[in-house]
Amino acid sequence: MSFYVPIDNPTEIQKQVLISSKKIIGVLKSYEEYRKVREEKLVQILEFKKVLDELSVLNKKLSDKLPKTSAPKVKVEKEKPVKVEKKHLAALEKELADIEKRLQKLD
Repeated sequence: MSFYVPIDNPTEIQKQVLISSKKIIGVLKSYEEYRKVREEKLVQILEFKKVLDELSVLNKKLSDKLPKTSAPKVKVEKEKPVKVEKKHLAALEKELADIEKRLQKLD
């Protein structure tokens, strides 16, 4: 036994289904492009790690070949915090108060 259900505006519904299918295909296409880029990125990262390991080995060999030296230790002095003069700060506060008074006069 079969039932048939009438559909109002079948062409409009068909059009909407086709538009939805088109959007889904576009999303799938962009996902595939994303997967390709991600795969290429992984290949590049692995290649980079390989080169980095090789450089590490070569650096180790080079440091073994170089003569050993004792470098003098350099003292690093910490910078002293800059103190703002109280006079300068007071002058800035006075200017700020003057500007606020002018603004109140304009309102």
